[in-house]
Amino acid sequence: MIAPWVLILLAIAATIVTYQTHDSFRAEIDHALAIVKSGNQELIREYILGYGAWAPVVSVVLLVAQAVIVGIPASLVMFANGVAFGTSNGAVVNILGRMVGAAITFGIARMLGKGAVEMLVGKLTQTRKFERWMHRRGGWAVFATRAIPGMPSDMLSYVAGFTNVSWRTYLIATLFGFLPQSIVFAWFGSEATEWFWLIMMSGTILTCVLAVTTLAIQWIRRMTQRQPAKARVLAR
Repeated sequence: MIAPWVLILLAIAATIVTYQTHDSFRAEIDHALAIVKSGNQELIREYILGYGAWAPVVSVVLLVAQAVIVGIPASLVMFANGVAFGTSNGAVVNILGRMVGAAITFGIARMLGKGAVEMLVGKLTQTRKFERWMHRRGGWAVFATRAIPGMPSDMLSYVAGFTNVSWRTYLIATLFGFLPQSIVFAWFGSEATEWFWLIMMSGTILTCVLAVTTLAIQWIRRMTQRQPAKARVLAR
């Protein structure tokens, strides 16, 4: 059986060669990335449906692209899939695209290391804590980065590749973490478009609250640990 990282490496090499040697392919890729980066949900939907029977494949490619190029919001594409394909089919496309993208980013990090990843997506800052967390918690930490709304899950896919998390654990945790949001975003796109931005804002607020709470707990722990040390110094 061919190792996953070998398949990923071959796919990356083939894509790079094709991009460099075929003008039409390069123009299409650049156009697709420009549309996704625009953040315009209606443009994304029209672009996807413009491919007819190939629309699901194009959507998966867009989700993979946003995973590899950190900073492009996956939520917009997943929402557009709900509009374009309905709840059930949109959810299938969402989870497939997110899983393939997560596997590729994890494989890139595991194969090439942090230096190559930073050349691709820019400098990764403040990731050491996430690395230590994943080292300690393994699959549970990976699951949390996918399941909690607003978490930078694409960037953390790269971070997971720097840890001791196995391929099997990573993929299983990623599947169960991404599954609920893949269904929810597809449903919003299909049935509840008017609530989309409210949910996005709520998820962002929840993430900020969790981040502030975590920082506060860490600060309290540090202060608590310093008190006994000061007391021992004074006692001397």
